[in-house]
Amino acid sequence: MTPALEGGSGHVARRGASLANLWSAGRLLASAPAGADLPDMIARAAARLRAGGLSTVRILVPGEAGLGVAACAGPAVPRAAAALDADLASVVLAAGRAVLVRDARIDARVRCAPLWRERGYAAWHGVPLPGPEGPAGVLGLALPADQRPLARDERAALEAYATQAGLALRAARLATTVERQAQALAVARAELLETSRLLAFGHVVSDVVHETSNVLGTVMLRLESLLEEPHEPRTAAVLAALDGHCRQIADLLHELRRYWSGGGVRAVVNLDELIERLLRLREPRMRARGTRFERARAGHLPAVLVDPAHVERAVLTLLIEAEAAVRGRGVVRLGTEARRDESGAWVVVTVSDDGPPIADALLAQLFDPFAPRGQGRGPSVGLAAAHAIVAGLGGRLTVANDAGGGVTFRLELPAVS
Repeated sequence: MTPALEGGSGHVARRGASLANLWSAGRLLASAPAGADLPDMIARAAARLRAGGLSTVRILVPGEAGLGVAACAGPAVPRAAAALDADLASVVLAAGRAVLVRDARIDARVRCAPLWRERGYAAWHGVPLPGPEGPAGVLGLALPADQRPLARDERAALEAYATQAGLALRAARLATTVERQAQALAVARAELLETSRLLAFGHVVSDVVHETSNVLGTVMLRLESLLEEPHEPRTAAVLAALDGHCRQIADLLHELRRYWSGGGVRAVVNLDELIERLLRLREPRMRARGTRFERARAGHLPAVLVDPAHVERAVLTLLIEAEAAVRGRGVVRLGTEARRDESGAWVVVTVSDDGPPIADALLAQLFDPFAPRGQGRGPSVGLAAAHAIVAGLGGRLTVANDAGGGVTFRLELPAVS
C-alpha cells in the first residue's frame, strides 16, 4: 500500500473513532448520575471530535438576554476558549440553527479576529442546544487553522450530539425542580402538621384557661368579701398577699387567652426599654437565688412593631430557661444589638448561660410542645409559645450550644424602617 493510501486510511480510521466516541458520549449523558457536571461532560466530548479542538458550552441565563459560559474544554486555557466564540454564539442563537464559520480570522461577523490568528484557530461550528421553547444554549467547536472544517458526517454527528446534550440538560433541570418541589412539599406538610398540633394544643389551653378562670373568679370574690371584714393585722396581710397572687394568676390567664385567640395590640416600642422594665422585676430574683446576671448593649436600637406583652413573655421565658439551667451557680447574660443583612434591619436579643448543653437530638425539637423532654434541658410549652410569638411577628428564635459550654438563645425581630 502506498504511503498516501496508508495516510488516508489512518485519517478515516481516526475520524471514525472520533465519531464513535461522540455517539458513545451522547449515550452517557442520558445516564449521568445526579449532581454530575453536565456542561463539562458535554464540552469535553465535543472537543475530542478533532485533535486540538476548543469547545464551549454557553447557556441562556434565566431573566437575562445574554449567554453565560457554562464550560470550556480543549488544549487552551478556558479564558481563551470562551473568548474566541464570544461574538459567534449569539449568531447561532439568532438563527436558531447550526452555523458554520469556515475562517473566523477573516469573517466579518467576528470582532476578535486578531485573537483567532494569535491562537492559531480558524474554522468554527456552532450548534444550538434545544430547549422547551427554542434554543437554550450553544455548543461551539473551534478547530486549529491547519485543519479543514468538519465534514458532513462530523457536522451531523455534532448536531445530533447537541440535541442529546440539550435533552440531558433539560432533564437535569427538571430533576432539580422536582427535587426542590418535593423538599418544599415536605416542609409545607411539616408546617401544616405543626400548625394542626398547635391548634389542638390551643383548644386545650383555652378550655383549661376557661375552667381555671371560673374557679379563680369564685376564690377572688370570696377574698374580696373577707378583705372587707375586720381582721387582725397578720391575717389581713395574709389575705392581701393572697389577693395579690390571685390577681397575678388572673393576669397570666388573661394573657394566655389573648395569645391563643390571636389577640393583642401591636405598638412601636424600643426593645431596650421593654427589657429594662422586665429586668427591674426579674433581676433581683435571680441574684437572690445566687445567679450572676450580666447585661450587654451594643449601641442604640431601632424600634420594633410588636405586641409588648407577648415579647416580654418570650424574653422572660428565655431568662427562666437560662436561670433554671445554671441552678443558682452560674451566669446568665442578656445582650441586645442591631444588625442589617440583605433582608433588612433587625433587632437582636441574645440570652446565654454557662449551664449544661442541650442534647443534639433535642435541639431540632426544642420548640415542639409535644416533644418528650426527658432528663435535663429540652422542649417545653413555654419555649414553643415563645417561638410561635416571635414567628408571628416576622422574626426568628434559634438556639445553639456554645463551643465553650452553655447555651445561647437568639431572638431576632424586624426593625421598623
